[in-house]
Amino acid sequence: MRELTRPGRATSRMRGTATRRFSRTLRVTIAVLVALAVLAAPAAAHPLGNFTTNTSATLLIQPDAVDVVYVLDLAEIPTQQTASAIADAGGAQTWAAEECRRIADTQSLETDGATTEILADAAAITFPEGEAGLDTLRLTCSLSGETPIARDTQIDYADEYVPERAGWREVLAVGDGTTVGTSDVPSESATDQLREYPDAEVSRTTSASLRLESTQGEPAPASLRSAEFTPVPDEPSGGLSGLVESYTDLIARQDLTVGFVLLALLLAILLGTAHAVAPGHGKTVIAAYLLGEGGHARQALALGGTVAVTHTIGVLLLGLVVQTSATVAPESLYPVLGAIGGALFAGLGLLLLYRALRNRGHSHDHHHDHGHGHDHDHGHDHDHSHTGQRSSEPSWRMLVVPGLAGGMVPSPSALLVLLGGVALGRTWFGVILVIAYGVGMALALVGAGYLLHRVRYRVMERLESTTWARVSAALPVATSSLIVIGGLVIVARSVFLA
Repeated sequence: MRELTRPGRATSRMRGTATRRFSRTLRVTIAVLVALAVLAAPAAAHPLGNFTTNTSATLLIQPDAVDVVYVLDLAEIPTQQTASAIADAGGAQTWAAEECRRIADTQSLETDGATTEILADAAAITFPEGEAGLDTLRLTCSLSGETPIARDTQIDYADEYVPERAGWREVLAVGDGTTVGTSDVPSESATDQLREYPDAEVSRTTSASLRLESTQGEPAPASLRSAEFTPVPDEPSGGLSGLVESYTDLIARQDLTVGFVLLALLLAILLGTAHAVAPGHGKTVIAAYLLGEGGHARQALALGGTVAVTHTIGVLLLGLVVQTSATVAPESLYPVLGAIGGALFAGLGLLLLYRALRNRGHSHDHHHDHGHGHDHDHGHDHDHSHTGQRSSEPSWRMLVVPGLAGGMVPSPSALLVLLGGVALGRTWFGVILVIAYGVGMALALVGAGYLLHRVRYRVMERLESTTWARVSAALPVATSSLIVIGGLVIVARSVFLA
């Protein structure tokens, strides 16, 4: 007996030790996650987003010319798209000179109605560090247009460089040995020529109209012509965005040991879960769908799996577009995908609303006589038609549609992780992390379905059968209406962003 007891005690101790180790590992992982979100130094993420193309044109009004100091600031994604063009040009400096000439061709300058040709004089290019190990790009072009300037000269300027790209656009007008009178643009940059961006603010200025007051004036500050770039330190980001920045920065800087890969996968799953429960992308609408349809485990599993697969495929396809095309603006795809997803939600909601109203019209109380000699109280709740058949559960199509709509808009942070892996020669690692991100989203939705199912079950237990029957009858109508409204809101928001 003693020999049999000792192994049992040893096994118990081993199990206890394993449990403590797992608990300790879990606590450490959570602590790392919190530390990344709260304590880690922020990555140099682009303030306006990873898709933006930002421009600043400073007009220097001289007695015999109008110089234009043109600054182009590309965030991480468009910088990646530019990489192939830089390679084809034979190097960054050659590409910079060619791009400044292209920029000069898109500038329009008129003095007193006469067109002035703008030429490119010089170019300077730098690659400030961005997020996920990716670079950003800063190009400074010195442009000039020789034209006689006199008192009261009317100057009109327009910038037509990549008007379709999203980002900050500003125009400034500064006297350089002259004095500017009336002007519809400022003389000082709100961004310090794209070095620092104001919070919650976007400028779309691409033209200027001004009149010269005098051909006498102070010279323009030399800093306006400087191509040097000293980034303004970013303030630490909070919440999910700060966590994503810290995570992508961590992924870009670590050696790929087995332990680190496992930690990165776990963090990617947690980030995907956090993304799924964050506002936006129709997650609230999916929750309403799960609640209205009962929130069964198989429904949540089908929805979560579809969201994960759709999101992963979307990120991989968008990454392929970014890597192979320098002309497609990825940010322009987001409003389109969002509008399609919202329309799918709204259409599904209308179908569910029609079905709910039809079933409600045909439903009847279980406590009535069918004329076949017994009372029809089964002691449980379900709706059925007058034919006596129970209402059918949603088909696989009705489960897949909200999953497609919910995962249709790829997460920019997941795309950034993928591109960071590609840039560092770790494409396989980026793909695995994107898949893990999708798994995290699926887990969140499956968990939501389970919780909603348990909530319905608990509420049903505590309510009288007649009260629950009323709630159960009203719930599909309420949730399907919410799905319609949520889908229309997503469509409207996407159209507004387009």
